[in-house]
Amino acid sequence: MPKFQLVVTSSGINGTTGHHTIVCHIKETCDDGSVVNGIPEVFGIEAVALARKHYNNPADWRKWVAEQMLDRHKTRSLAHAEISLWHGQEFDIDEPS
Repeated sequence: MPKFQLVVTSSGINGTTGHHTIVCHIKETCDDGSVVNGIPEVFGIEAVALARKHYNNPADWRKWVAEQMLDRHKTRSLAHAEISLWHGQEFDIDEPS
């Protein structure tokens, strides 16, 4: 069974808006030991949302980000598996009537 990890490659706070931001991606370690790094994305949250949605708990926000990223990573992986099978194929185009 593959292992998934959230990798944070940068973090900071916007001096103007006060948003806390992270750049992160999913690291998938396959059963054979190979590693697939997902697409990096930026997530941000401001203090009021952190307080209301995550009870001022940054770890709770990080867990939410990880869930979002894992869902997106799995969706992209499934799409890529299908799309990669199209290489070299020809597809008929139905003309509108």
